[in-house]
Amino acid sequence: MYYEPKEIHIELTDKCNAQCPMCARTNINDISKTTEFVKNVEITFDEFKSIVDNIKFKKYIFSGNYGDPLSAKDFLKIVEYIADENTEIFIHTNASLKTTSYFEKLGNILSINPNNKVLFALDGLEDTHHIYRRNTNFDKIIENAKAYINNTKAKSSWEYLVFKHNEHQIELAKIKAKEIGFTNFNCRYSNRFPLNNKVSFYDNNNLNIIEKAEFSTISEIYGEIKCEAIKRSGIYLSAEGYLWPCCWTASRYKHDPDLSDIVNKCGIETINIKKYSIYEIMDGMIWTEIENRWKYGKPSACWNVCSRNSRSVNNNVVL
Repeated sequence: MYYEPKEIHIELTDKCNAQCPMCARTNINDISKTTEFVKNVEITFDEFKSIVDNIKFKKYIFSGNYGDPLSAKDFLKIVEYIADENTEIFIHTNASLKTTSYFEKLGNILSINPNNKVLFALDGLEDTHHIYRRNTNFDKIIENAKAYINNTKAKSSWEYLVFKHNEHQIELAKIKAKEIGFTNFNCRYSNRFPLNNKVSFYDNNNLNIIEKAEFSTISEIYGEIKCEAIKRSGIYLSAEGYLWPCCWTASRYKHDPDLSDIVNKCGIETINIKKYSIYEIMDGMIWTEIENRWKYGKPSACWNVCSRNSRSVNNNVVL
């Protein structure tokens, strides 16, 4: 699998302040604990610089499977380093970290390009947001968002993850988002629910249940795998320094039988960005073997994400 990368999706760190029950970092039996996949690592400014200096990416996406980008100590320095008129930057954060002055500074850095945007994870209103987005503070997020929106020219999006407990508040949230000054309002629906459409978890020895929204998906038709990473010319770099085609392959290689088989045969260190260049990894055995298995409808991570002709309903509204 080889193409010229134009977009890089980076997980700067697997550290995060939140304890979202269905997140890959959270131990579902005790959400105060993390899973064994969380290593508490991060990519430093110097490491980041050595990775990106040889390739001029057109777009940077800061998000991750396990961490929040604002948890990385060099995050602001990294964003400031790459920000220019020709580079798009997307940041997805729970925004319950840092201060209003931090968000104002971030917004001023991003204002250099009108396409740059911060996506604020706000899953409901004051009385519902915390049900899923645990260990975050709704009021603090709103204050950080206001500082970012009112004092800068950068774009923003209210990202609303819809569940049964908050779907009745969508229209009210849209109104609030417009009043605050968000550029967009976007509803998303989780694909992480089991077949019974419920997730149970314990928090401080109390049993909690989160249910899927009533109307969260449309029918899905599966066909030939058409890789979204190739379509976007994108690559994904994990906080551990492993380069994958996308965040889906990065998050599922320990669970997906085919991806596990590929990694076991080829060795995970063959995609270590600290040992090999981006081009060496893309042209290497793991990436090649992933592509070779598409004709068999595998790996399942690729099949589940990149063979769908219709997907989960999104409701992205320009405010």
